[in-house]
Amino acid sequence: MLRLWSAPDSCDRVELYLNAYDLDSWAEVLESVAAGGKATWLESGRTPRIMIDPTEKNESGCTEVSVCDVTSSQVFVTVPIVVQPDWSAHRQMLAAVRSRFQLER
Repeated sequence: MLRLWSAPDSCDRVELYLNAYDLDSWAEVLESVAAGGKATWLESGRTPRIMIDPTEKNESGCTEVSVCDVTSSQVFVTVPIVVQPDWSAHRQMLAAVRSRFQLER
């Protein structure tokens, strides 16, 4: 299960089953956003879609993460992140997931 977003006043979870290709795609997303580009993850339509806009040219002026649940609720949420995310830490977490769960291609 992947926790997509949580805050002190709210916590929602979505069951999400990932495969090796999803993790490969996440690695590509991390490279893109670390270089300052926009990226979308999980575009297959079988899961909620996650969009990351690390540019300062958006409405909030900081990194924005949007989640669109195209499969069931049709909810679309955008959360501005004031503190710049540490994308290298996310790459380390991805490496830990890959070493713990050996997913076949």
